[in-house]
Amino acid sequence: MTDQVSPNPVTIVVEHLDPELGAWSALEYGCIAREAHASGSRFLLSSVPTSLQMPQDLAATQGLEVEHRSIEEVFADRKSKVCLLDPAAQAELSPADGDNFEVFLFGGILGADYFLSDLNLVPDRTSELRKKGYAGRRLGPKQMTTDTAVRVTRMVVHEKVPLEQIQYLDYPEILINEHERTEMPFRYVKGEDGQPIMPRASLQQIFSARVLVSMAHTFSNAGAWKETGTASFLAVSWLLSLLLIVNPTLVSAATAADYYVRSLPGAPEGPLLKMHAGHIEVDEKSNGNLFFWHYQNRHIANRQRTVIWLNGGPGCSSMDGALMEVGPYRLKDRNTLEYNEGSWDEFANLLFVDQPVGTGFSYVNTDSYLHELDEMAAQFITFLEKWFELFPEYEPDDLYLAGESYAGQHIPYIAKAIQERNKKVQGSSAQWKLGGLLIGNGWISPVDQYPAYINFAYEEGLIQKNSQVAKELEVYNSVCQSRLQGGKNKIHLDDCEAVLQRLLGRTMDSKNTCFNMYDIRLRDTYPSCGMNWPPDLGDVKPYLQRPDVVDALNINPEKKSGWEECSGSVSSSFLARNSKPAVQLLPGLLESGVPVLLFSGDKDLICNHVGTEQLISNMKWNGGTGFETSPGVWAPRHDWTFESEPAGIYQYARNLTYVLFYNASHMVPFDLPRQSRDMVDRFMRVDIASIGGSPADSRIDGEKLPQTSVGGHPNSTAAEEKEKEKMKETEWKAYAKSGEAVLVVVIVGVCVWGFFIWRSRRRQNGYRGVFHQDMSGSSILERFHGKRSGADVEAGDFDESELDNLHSPGIERDHYAVGDDSDEDDAARRHSRQASFQAGGNKS
Repeated sequence: MTDQVSPNPVTIVVEHLDPELGAWSALEYGCIAREAHASGSRFLLSSVPTSLQMPQDLAATQGLEVEHRSIEEVFADRKSKVCLLDPAAQAELSPADGDNFEVFLFGGILGADYFLSDLNLVPDRTSELRKKGYAGRRLGPKQMTTDTAVRVTRMVVHEKVPLEQIQYLDYPEILINEHERTEMPFRYVKGEDGQPIMPRASLQQIFSARVLVSMAHTFSNAGAWKETGTASFLAVSWLLSLLLIVNPTLVSAATAADYYVRSLPGAPEGPLLKMHAGHIEVDEKSNGNLFFWHYQNRHIANRQRTVIWLNGGPGCSSMDGALMEVGPYRLKDRNTLEYNEGSWDEFANLLFVDQPVGTGFSYVNTDSYLHELDEMAAQFITFLEKWFELFPEYEPDDLYLAGESYAGQHIPYIAKAIQERNKKVQGSSAQWKLGGLLIGNGWISPVDQYPAYINFAYEEGLIQKNSQVAKELEVYNSVCQSRLQGGKNKIHLDDCEAVLQRLLGRTMDSKNTCFNMYDIRLRDTYPSCGMNWPPDLGDVKPYLQRPDVVDALNINPEKKSGWEECSGSVSSSFLARNSKPAVQLLPGLLESGVPVLLFSGDKDLICNHVGTEQLISNMKWNGGTGFETSPGVWAPRHDWTFESEPAGIYQYARNLTYVLFYNASHMVPFDLPRQSRDMVDRFMRVDIASIGGSPADSRIDGEKLPQTSVGGHPNSTAAEEKEKEKMKETEWKAYAKSGEAVLVVVIVGVCVWGFFIWRSRRRQNGYRGVFHQDMSGSSILERFHGKRSGADVEAGDFDESELDNLHSPGIERDHYAVGDDSDEDDAARRHSRQASFQAGGNKS
C-alpha cells in the first residue's frame, strides 16, 4: 500500500429511491457517513423521496448529506466528472480516476419489484445511467455490500491504493451465537485486527430478522455492487436460509394469528376486545400495502354483519373513524382509551381500512400513488380477497360499506366493483352479500354540491343576501356555475373550490378567526378554518405515533414514516380527472336492490346538507325523480326524536333513505354517537328480540320504532357494570329481608310471651273471650303474612326468585335485560354536551 493521499476531497453519492428505509441500509449509510467524515470525504445520499423521514440517529450522523434531487439534476453541469461504479464496465477503478473524476456514483434501486426473479434481467438505475452516457468503472469480480464498495472506492481514488493491493476477506465465517456460525457470501475489506470491516452493530442486530429481511430486499434487486445475477441469487438464498434459522415465521405465509392484537396500550381494564390489525399487500410491483384494523362484534343479533368504514380526503386515515367516531374506543387523553357509548361494533364486525395506498398507516412507493377511482376500487377488491383468505369466517356476512366526506366517491365505486366481481365468480357461496351503503356528509355530486356553499351560507346566516360580501361571492359562484356546465363529469374544480375559500376568508371576525368549515358553530384560526378540528385529534396523533401502539397494531417495521391524519402526497395525486362522479353510479346501485342511506349533520359547511338534498332531488332512479312516491307526489319528511329530544328528519323512497341530524357536524358520530348507532342498527334491521336488551326510545312522528338496543345493552361494558350494581342491590335487599324475618320471629315471640302473661292476668281479673272475638281467624303472625301479600312497597321491589336468576350456571348472559339510565340522567348529559359545545365555540 501507499501513503500517498489525494489532496482533493472525494464525493461519494449513493442513490436511495425507495420510500422506505430498511434497517440494513440505515446501518450502511451511518457507517459510510462516519468513515467519509473521518477521511475528509463527502457522502451524499441523493434522490431521497420527500416523504421519507430519516431516523433521528441517522440524520444526526456527521458526514451525511441528504439530497431529494436526482443525480441528473444535482450534477447537470458536471456530468463528465461523474464516475459510475458499474459491474458491467470495461475498465477497473484505478488511483488515476481520483484525478479525472470528482464524483463517484452508486446507482439506486428502482424498488422491490423483482424479489427472487431472474436477476440477470432486472432493469436498474445503474443500467439507466450507463445508457445516459455516464463513464463507468468496476470494482472486481466479487460481490460486495454497499458500504464495502464505497470503502474500496475511497481507498483507491483518495488514498491511492490500487485494487489489487487491498487486502480482502472473502466469505468470512461469523459467529451468530455460542452454538452457530455462518458464512457471509460477500467480500469485505480486512481490518487491522484481521476481522472484516462492516457496519458497527452487534451481531444480534446484524442477524435480527428485521435486518435480514432488509438485506434480502436489497440483494434481490440490481445494484452497483453486483457482478453477476448468479452471485446475487446465491446471496438471497443465503439470507433466506439464515432467516429460517433466526425467525422461521417470517418466511411462512401469513395467517390470522399474525394479525392478532394481543394488547392495546391504554385500553380500559377488563378483557380486551377481540381485534386484528396489520398490512395486506395489494400491489407487489409498487409495494402497495393497505392497513386494516378489525373488531369482532360483541354479540350477534339475528344475523352476521360486517361494516367496512372509510374516511375521506382523499388521503385521510380511517383511524379517524376508529378512534373519534364509530369505533369501540375514544381517547380520554393521549395515553388513555375509554369505551365509546355509541360504537358500531355491538351488532356488527367493524373493519377500518386506510386507503388508498399511502394513506395513514398504509404505504406505497412514492412514484405509485393512485390517480383514479377505478384504480382504487380494483385495489380494494384485491384487499378484500386477501383479507377473506385470512379471515374466511367473515366472508358470508352481510357487507355494509360506510364512511363520510370523500368516501362518498369511494363507496359507490367499491360497491360497483363488488357487483362486477360477483358476476365473475362461480357459485353462490363465493358471492359477497352487499347489504347496503351508508354515506355521511358525503362528497358525491359536485354539480349539485358546489353551488350549495353559498345557499347554505344564506340559510345559516353566515352572510346576508345583497350585502357586499354576498355580491362578491355571487361573482365567484357564477364563475363556478359556468365551469360546471362544461364539467359535469368532473369531481374537482378549482374555480368552485375558490367559492368556499373566499367565503371563509370574507367572514373572518375582528380576531382573524374564520368559521370552522366542518362545524359552523365553531371558529378557527385563519386559514386553518377547521383543520385543527376535532379536538380529539390532538390526542389521536401522538397516540398512534407511540412505539408501543405501533408495535401492538402490527405495523410493518419497514414503514418509517409515522402516522399522519391526512397525506398531502395522496391527495395531490388522487385528482380523479378521468373518473365520473359517484352520483352517476348511485341510480344503478339502487335499482340493483342495494339499500343506500345518506345522512348529514346540519352544521357542516364543506359537504353540507343543502347540497345532499339537492343531489337527491335531481337524481333519477327506479322510475322516479328524487323522493317521488308517484308523479308529482313526494315522500314526506318525518320528525325523529331520540329519548324525547328532537334528533332530526327521516325521509325514504324507493330504496333510498335520507337522515338529517340536528346539531351535528361533518363527523356526525363524533357529536352524536348513540343517535348514529341507532340509525345504523335500524338501517341494518338489527333485531334484539332474541337476545334481550333495553331499547332506546327512538320515535318517528311520535310513534315508537322497532326496538334496537343502544347503550345499556347486554354484553356491553356499561351493562356489566349495571348488572353488578343490580346484583349488589339485590344482595342487600336479601340481607334486609333476612333481618326482617329474624325481627318478625323476635316480635312474634315477644307478643306470644306477652299474650300469655296478659291472659293469665285477665283470667285472674275475669276477662275471658275478648282476644278470640277481636282477632277471629287471624293471629299476629297471620296478620303479618297478610300484609306481605298486599301492596307492600319493599316486597314489590324485590322477589327472592331474582336471586335464582343472577349469574345462574347454564343461563347465558345474552338473555339478561338491563335497563338504561333514567331520563333525568340523559337530560343532564345532553345539557353538559351542549354546554361544552358552546364553550368550544369561543375558542380561537
